[in-house]
Amino acid sequence: MNSTQNILFRFKIIAMLCLLLGVKASAQSPAERRANRLFENFSYEPAIELYEYVIRKNPENRSVIRNLAESYRKTNNPAKTAQWLARAIEVGINRNEDILYYAQALEMIGKKEEATKYFQKYDQLMGADKRGERFAKSLTNYVDLFMESGQFRVENIRENTKDADFSPAFYPGGLMLVSERGNSAYIKSVFPWNNRRWLDLFVSTGENDSNLTSTTRLPDRINSKYHEGPVSYSPERNMLAFTRNNYFDGKVQRSSDHINKLSILFTSPKGKGWTKPVKFAHSSAEYSVGHPAFGKQGTTMWFISDMPGGLGGTDIYVSRLENDVWSKPENLGPKVNSEGNEMFPFVLNDSLLYFASNGWGGLGGLDIFKFNLQDAQQTKPDNIGSPVNSSGDDFGLIMRPGARSGFFTSNREGGKGNDDIYRFTYSPRPGAILVIDQDEVKPISRANVSWKLEGDSIVKEGITDLEGKTSTFLKPCQWYQISVKADGYPEKVIPVQTACPVKPGEEIRILVKKPKLYGNVFNKYLNTDIEGAAIQLFDLSTGGKEVGSATSDAKGYFKFILYPCHEYKVVARKEGLPEVSRIFKAPCTDKEEDVAVKLGTGIAPQRGASLQVYITDEQSGAPVAGARVSVLDKKGDVNDYLTDDNGFFETVLLEGNTYKVDSRRVGYFSTSKSKMDITVAKGERKIIKDLKLLKLAEGGTIALEGIFYDLAKYDIRPDAARVLDYVVQVMNENPSMKIELGSHTDAQGSDADNLVLSDKRAKAAAEYIISKGIQADRITGKGYGETRLKNKCGNGVKCPDKLHQENRRTEIQILDFE
Repeated sequence: MNSTQNILFRFKIIAMLCLLLGVKASAQSPAERRANRLFENFSYEPAIELYEYVIRKNPENRSVIRNLAESYRKTNNPAKTAQWLARAIEVGINRNEDILYYAQALEMIGKKEEATKYFQKYDQLMGADKRGERFAKSLTNYVDLFMESGQFRVENIRENTKDADFSPAFYPGGLMLVSERGNSAYIKSVFPWNNRRWLDLFVSTGENDSNLTSTTRLPDRINSKYHEGPVSYSPERNMLAFTRNNYFDGKVQRSSDHINKLSILFTSPKGKGWTKPVKFAHSSAEYSVGHPAFGKQGTTMWFISDMPGGLGGTDIYVSRLENDVWSKPENLGPKVNSEGNEMFPFVLNDSLLYFASNGWGGLGGLDIFKFNLQDAQQTKPDNIGSPVNSSGDDFGLIMRPGARSGFFTSNREGGKGNDDIYRFTYSPRPGAILVIDQDEVKPISRANVSWKLEGDSIVKEGITDLEGKTSTFLKPCQWYQISVKADGYPEKVIPVQTACPVKPGEEIRILVKKPKLYGNVFNKYLNTDIEGAAIQLFDLSTGGKEVGSATSDAKGYFKFILYPCHEYKVVARKEGLPEVSRIFKAPCTDKEEDVAVKLGTGIAPQRGASLQVYITDEQSGAPVAGARVSVLDKKGDVNDYLTDDNGFFETVLLEGNTYKVDSRRVGYFSTSKSKMDITVAKGERKIIKDLKLLKLAEGGTIALEGIFYDLAKYDIRPDAARVLDYVVQVMNENPSMKIELGSHTDAQGSDADNLVLSDKRAKAAAEYIISKGIQADRITGKGYGETRLKNKCGNGVKCPDKLHQENRRTEIQILDFE
């Protein structure tokens, strides 16, 4: 199933699946094989349970990491998506688009700085796809999306249930809506994608839009045993257009890739029932069409589709009814459609298009946008901002002509169910000065605001309300000096020019921020960051009271919020190291920079040497970045390091000590060339060494060092078991890897005996590896006897034992590796 189909379902276009795809055999544990079958059949929720079980048993299983991330993404769990995509990126098994998905998940869980970094990274990787650039820019201008938040009132409507209720449409006497509530005439099984009920159409009626009292399911002529979805009703033509899986006249139509796509059908109310639905002429088994939106006369219809030739996942199209024939769909083009997914269109007065998109950037998830179809100068849609949009999915906005109210759908926190329908009202208010915390992007109440015309002595004052605003009427095209004083913030004074003309409800945003201390704890002798240092902050301006505590992170960093103009003392402590402290003063005005403090501590080392190690690929000579290097000292203490992009790391070794150095990396094999013993001689100051790692690749051969057998026996000795345990570790780290383990003898003894003995040894080694949890179809053991000698010491040739030893060996042949 492609990514477009995934987006189609998650965003409530009803993803239309037949779930009959075959699953090829997988060389995994029974639980993983079962999870993979569920995953490939789009049954993501049950697959997650099994994958979570498997990953607890084998935390390094790369294919399970990948599928867990994808399953959580497709079931719209941004926190878990971010967790597992971070792991996939860490071990290097991510696709380019996963960088985008990771950034989007981070944005939805509020980690905007980190999200910005990954949006920028995606832009660097995929420059032609502008989503990375757009999303990064929208986060930079995040505050802009809160400009009109105080002029909207948003409320959850009474008709919502604990189930998903979404995508309202106006209908005589009330609203039509889509819901997974359970009062269906069919005994519908749950949809395996997310273990929730299939979707039906309902109608809510009442005295008016604000007083809906009764919700009933539409009859079976419209609702089927599959998904029904977003609708549009045209009163002029007395016609309803609705979305359904390709199920018509009791038959399911599937695409060539076995997917039950979406179609649009038309029906009309007749007496107490409905006419037989008729398919939209441009529905197809090979692609989806859905989310109809009629124009004023019912002869123009906007809709969404993933038909070939589009710009992204799903695009918005328009078709016109001419002589009772719907014209060829026209794509609205790049002013509306992006590389992402545009959906849930609604058109007001045949001119103002409202739609949802995850391709233009915003507050997270799906955001609602508007675009004037009659404005030739408009080049991109406008995000309508908070509070209609949120960090969740917001979509399906509708409103009546001339009204300042309407409805939309959201899965934001605080709702009754999965998706809820919300009513909004818009009330423009006089101009205001809006004070916002720049870091937390929230309004600041009880701030003292004063303003005056430049060159004028008359000062006007106000106090911000709970929305961070104070009402004011400013003259157009004038320069004002505005001052903001808020508790905990430095005073901010800025000049501002008003618009020409000033529009009703226009706001002037003033961004303020609390002063901060950014600190770093480091070992001043080894020039390394110190993690886990206990940090205390004392406010000397209030008698030395402790006002904050923290722990330095892996890079030695910590941060505190400060009170303007106060004097502080910061203290860092780490067991075994001297205490270190600094005294400083917080900024008094917004013109001053935040405080940065570096706290250096440590114990002067004994005389020693700088160890500089370069790790390269044994075959290509290329540097190996991200290799983990372990340095074991004589006390048994181990320090781990990671190589940089040049395959380099550096540390200090003490004079007169002996160390064991070992290197490893996922995707590589560690050999005797990957490790070394070092003794630091007296007076030695610099040691430069090279280590080699052998890159794993299909068709490659690896000689296993240290596997020995007792004479004429094939039992696995403890020394050989240690080598085979490392093979098990490598195979767990690389779950696609399949190997042949071959045993070879020298030419001493009979050919037949050597062949039999080597085969027993190879199979014993393979059985040992299988006993450690590696699937049997990932490894074979085969004995070659003396058929593949590495030198000329064959039958009858006298050779020293050293040359015979070259032929007595165990090798790995890599049969499959992705």
